[in-house]
Amino acid sequence: MMPIVAIPRGSNAVRLRITLEYIEPAPFRVVDVPLTFSLAKLNAVIQELFGWEDSHLWSFEVSGKRVELPDPEALWYPGGKQVLDARRFTVSRAVREAGGAMLYTYDFGDNWLHRIEFSQVLRVERPLTLPVFVEGKWAGPPEDCGGPFGFMDFKEAMADPSHEEHEHLSEWYGRPFDPEDLDEPRIQRALAHLRQVSRKRPRKTKARR
Repeated sequence: MMPIVAIPRGSNAVRLRITLEYIEPAPFRVVDVPLTFSLAKLNAVIQELFGWEDSHLWSFEVSGKRVELPDPEALWYPGGKQVLDARRFTVSRAVREAGGAMLYTYDFGDNWLHRIEFSQVLRVERPLTLPVFVEGKWAGPPEDCGGPFGFMDFKEAMADPSHEEHEHLSEWYGRPFDPEDLDEPRIQRALAHLRQVSRKRPRKTKARR
């Protein structure tokens, strides 16, 4: 895939391929998002695509820059890496600066690393219909299952009723686990909700006299 070095005039969206690293087979999702989205909004999209619960810290890495919701007490990290505000860093800027791909990490304990590739810059006639799920494969991991290696162990135990951890993990997870079921209906509902929220504009309040 050739890196996107410029955004053609009139483009207003980008197609992303988001892959969970260090898992075989690797769960991936393809989604179209507006170029005007902030990375904070993109975080919300990724959370829904993979079924995360948004209960842990997260961060993007864009061409060596760390982009997240910064702690005002720590605007710099060891080694001199500046923290940029994800609410003000747009997808458009990421496309221009990242050289074809960027990274997203969710949960610094389990360390779920996602590789985000910029597949194609698009012109969408109705940008309010974004974000839109395009395709994907394989179920995402459950929250707090111990990172990629813990997830592999989880899948093995859930697939084998005779496994010594099967009963315990089945009770913990609370339902059957199908590694091939990415639950597209849930993704579609969640993205529809995000579209609705994005269309809402904050109401102007009258100044009190």
